Amino acid sequence: MIIGRCFEGDEDEELMLYQHDCYYESLRCWIYLAGHRHCYYHRLPEWVEVSRQWDKFREKGSHDHRTIQAHHDLIAERFRWIQKNPDRFFWVIHGKFGWLDFYNSEIARFMKDAEMLRQFMTAVAYANTKVGYDAEDALLDSMREKYGMEKLYPNVVEEDNDSES
Repeated sequence: MIIGRCFEGDEDEELMLYQHDCYYESLRCWIYLAGHRHCYYHRLPEWVEVSRQWDKFREKGSHDHRTIQAHHDLIAERFRWIQKNPDRFFWVIHGKFGWLDFYNSEIARFMKDAEMLRQFMTAVAYANTKVGYDAEDALLDSMREKYGMEKLYPNVVEEDNDSES
């Protein structure tokens, strides 16, 4: 987890450090949950390739945490933002003691969405490849959309490969 301020008033360093201390365990929980949720889909034809790659990833027994770091950090930022804006929410779990409950409920919500589950599994299983990077970006975009935030890289304009030189 990268510790830093993400919005005006984001100054609860004790909470940030607590989120940082829970980082690796949090990612392991997310991977476990994805594997469990994957059981609902793994035999469908459109899931065969990601399932095969996921099995290879699981056999390896390790993962590159950076593939889902930004995603974790977005959830951490969202939690801190809710703490600073309690009047906008029906319920608020204050301080560091609510962090893990919030995080677990968010990843469960995201993993119930089949496309977000596929994006997550692809990002992790295809780490450090173009397919993996594309899945990381797509997942982050999906998460930002669920949070009502802007798309990732909103100012990037893709080049038109069909134009003549």
